[in-house]
Amino acid sequence: MTERYEHPVLGVEHGAHTWCLHCERVWPTRRRAESAWHCPDEDCDGSPLDAWRWERVREANPEYPETPASGELRGLYGS
Repeated sequence: MTERYEHPVLGVEHGAHTWCLHCERVWPTRRRAESAWHCPDEDCDGSPLDAWRWERVREANPEYPETPASGELRGLYGS
């Protein structure tokens, strides 16, 4: 049986945050279309494949805030 791919952002609760692998910024989760997420940073061309749930990034960085500032720069493995 093949494992089903689950997109890391779709289905995230309203008010949750998404981290962009491309620019390493955190944003309130929004979608441009029903099935796609794109980084809202004007200088970033992050695609749905760059979207990570903020909770997953915090697992590796427990010192990161639970609720980050919009557009805050946060490295995947520490600031």
